[in-house]
Amino acid sequence: MSGAQSFAISKAILITGGFHRLDFSGDLTLNSCSQLQNDLHKMLLRFVFCIVASTLMVSSETIVQNSQIVEPQLALRRFGNPSDKPEPNTPEYKKCKAEHGNKRTWKHKTHPCNNCWCNPKGGITCTRMCPDGTQLLTNSGDNVARIFDYNSCNAVIADNQKLEMKNEYFAEQTILSLAWYPNKCSNDPASCCYLNSTRDQPIKIIDSNYGYVRAKYKSHSDKDELLTAYACSFNSTGERIYAGYFEKIGIFDTQYPGNPVQLIKTSPSRKSSDGLKGIISCIDFPHPLSALSPNSFLSATFSGNMALCDQRSGTISHVWTMQNLTRKPKGITNVSFSPDGNFIFAGTRQSNNIFCWDVRNLSTPISSFSRVGKTQQRVGFIVDNSQNYLICGNLDGSIWFHGLNQNMQCTKTDKFLVHGDAVSDISMHPNNPIIASVSGQRHFNINDSSEDSCSDFDSSIKIFEILADNKDL
Repeated sequence: MSGAQSFAISKAILITGGFHRLDFSGDLTLNSCSQLQNDLHKMLLRFVFCIVASTLMVSSETIVQNSQIVEPQLALRRFGNPSDKPEPNTPEYKKCKAEHGNKRTWKHKTHPCNNCWCNPKGGITCTRMCPDGTQLLTNSGDNVARIFDYNSCNAVIADNQKLEMKNEYFAEQTILSLAWYPNKCSNDPASCCYLNSTRDQPIKIIDSNYGYVRAKYKSHSDKDELLTAYACSFNSTGERIYAGYFEKIGIFDTQYPGNPVQLIKTSPSRKSSDGLKGIISCIDFPHPLSALSPNSFLSATFSGNMALCDQRSGTISHVWTMQNLTRKPKGITNVSFSPDGNFIFAGTRQSNNIFCWDVRNLSTPISSFSRVGKTQQRVGFIVDNSQNYLICGNLDGSIWFHGLNQNMQCTKTDKFLVHGDAVSDISMHPNNPIIASVSGQRHFNINDSSEDSCSDFDSSIKIFEILADNKDL
């Protein structure tokens, strides 16, 4: 072996030092040289692998650092007239008010002086966007359910588009719950319907195109008294209707109106402390593609209890209470599954927090999210389809976006002041990053006893497009 070759070999050994140790004591034979070449070849491959690995590690660290520095910036773009409230002294406002008997009611389709339309009495308490994103369902304090036609594609193009009311349904008493048919499609008129639960009335399926009642579902007590459904919902397939009563859950067949096909007692007796006690306040089903969809559904009560129930057997599988989180149990007003079905979110009355549980361990919540919700009324929240944000309304008229990571921990919070009164509910478009928010609550003025004393409070519907730079919704 020449000196140049031995120098090259020793240089290669010095470069790849630390990976392999070679002993040059003694003479080098032909076999030893071939073995040495094989060893050097392996060492060179290891050297190249380490360089590539170190490069990937540096690039990954750079990505992590960039993700910590560059945070996604959210923005809301409102569709329609940017003016939030009409000026009371303008001639347009006075003319509109005079045309409706000096009452700000919702008797006309469009508002000539404001894109938010006239304020119904008692505020707007609920909003539901239909599964195909073409219509918007609302409930207000005047016991009227209203349907608005909304085409998201046209709204993105034309900012000055106004919602037009398609029809309205006047309920006999207070509307307690609304729910869309999950398979609703505007091209199929038979599927265009929603559930309406009213106090002291049967549950009704109402046609969303024409506003008439299609079917009624009712349940009676042992004394043959009509039971009030405080919560109602279709299951994921739309084949069954689930209704929440006092310590009972009624299951109806959608194709056969009338009495329930099954009635689940959530507690053995009134004196018993076992089971799900109190009035069933809300019912929710996981996403159809999640693992829990064919088996489980979630129910909660105004007594502060929640339960996972089995759809197949009609039994309660697990019950837990929120008494450990607060000094005394508070009524649960909203519950929701995450889109993947692995987490449960719940909000209560008189509480500034929204709690989250892992379905695999329901003993204690894994996280909590702040909000302004010290009130007895329902204040809604939603989780976006990509499970990146928890969007909640607040009493100060703002909407908060809580950033979520994989462990459902809050990473950041973006706040937007969009209404002049409490944001009572939020709904999201099923396919596009578009949300609809409603505002309003009851106000009492002891100095003025007139009917229109609370007409200047904001009770409106607003639609926003969510603009995110680095995070998809």
